[in-house]
Amino acid sequence: MKPIRLHVEAKAEAEAAALYYESRQPGLGFDFLAEVDAALDRIAASPGRWQRAGHGTRRVNTTRFPYTLFYLDTPDAALVLAVAPQRRRPNYWRSRI
Repeated sequence: MKPIRLHVEAKAEAEAAALYYESRQPGLGFDFLAEVDAALDRIAASPGRWQRAGHGTRRVNTTRFPYTLFYLDTPDAALVLAVAPQRRRPNYWRSRI
């Protein structure tokens, strides 16, 4: 298992999305964070497996929520650059590379 590091803005994005979902329905924010954790586990287990997204990045989709985790597979760890909504602002996170 490769260690996972989250970019500070990726962590903030996950927390903001969880708060949004929690405001919509109690417990839904927790479900969102569980989905993000599952995606992080998939990255850690096999970082080179997931679809290339350009500029050396790869991506993993959550299964229940419309979010994608973009990351760099570095020698020391997988660096998650964004927890990005799939339907808004494509590629806004590219400056984090």
